[in-house]
Amino acid sequence: MIRDRAPADVDECLTLLAAVHAADGYPMHWPADPYRWLNPNGLRQAWVAIVRLSDGAEGIVGHVLVRDDRHGGDPSAAELGRLFVHPGVRRRGVAVQLLDHARAWAARNGRSLVLEVAAAGRSAAMDLYQATGWQHTGTVTADWTGPEGEAVQLYRYRLDPAR
Repeated sequence: MIRDRAPADVDECLTLLAAVHAADGYPMHWPADPYRWLNPNGLRQAWVAIVRLSDGAEGIVGHVLVRDDRHGGDPSAAELGRLFVHPGVRRRGVAVQLLDHARAWAARNGRSLVLEVAAAGRSAAMDLYQATGWQHTGTVTADWTGPEGEAVQLYRYRLDPAR
């Protein structure tokens, strides 16, 4: 089930993010202020993927958000970001459901979606975006470096949902 992220969900989202960071190195650098990282400037909407646990409680297993396009290239675009899914539930369609939810939001709001993904070790993410209809629009060098001080290539993607 996908639902709007509530303020009370942020702590559980951060616990999930820590598990993803330990497993995959995402985000590449742990944020100095993780709460702010999950609530960036221009935040429009955030969603969580929920599973019902054996005791009947709900647990968050995925997250995604949309915000105003930071790059300012297109005022009708929103940026998709902070997509992460618990390593234990990968390849079960959770990320696709979150992406579909963001796509529906974009269509309802007359927006295109854009995103950037760091190339280092992110081929699975890039494969997912391409498989779900995102178009690669270019590659740029980030204005920040990787963990070893290396240059980071950012792949930019765009999705124009049916309106």
